[in-house]
Amino acid sequence: MGTASCSQLSPCHVTSLALSEYGNIVVFCKQESNRALCRYSINGQLLSKDVKLKEDVADILISGEYLVTGGTNGKLEIRQLHRFEICFFDFFVCITRHCTKTRYDIWLMIPFLSGVFSTNV
Repeated sequence: MGTASCSQLSPCHVTSLALSEYGNIVVFCKQESNRALCRYSINGQLLSKDVKLKEDVADILISGEYLVTGGTNGKLEIRQLHRFEICFFDFFVCITRHCTKTRYDIWLMIPFLSGVFSTNV
C-alpha cells in the first residue's frame, strides 16, 4: 500500500464526496495515514489532486469556483476548485459535521455549537 493517490491502482476509503452543477466531482479519500483530495470530470478522468492534507476532511461543499472543506478537528478551508489552492484558512469552527449553502449560492451557513455563522461566498 502506498499513498492515497485517487487511482484505481491503489484502493482507498472515500469518506466525503461533492458534485458541482458543472460536472466536477470532488472526493476525499483516506488510505491508512495518507489522505488525498481529488477532482474528477463527469466521465471519471482525474483532473487535479492534493495529497498534502494534514487532517481528515469531514465535509466538502462546492460553491461556484470554490471548494469548502471542513476538517474533523473543526478547521474550515476555502480553496479554488480547479487547483485546490487555499484562499481562506485557519478559521476554526466548533466541531462542524455539515455545512450548507443557500439556493443561489449567496450564503454559506456553518453550524456552531452555540448558533449559526454565515458568510458571503
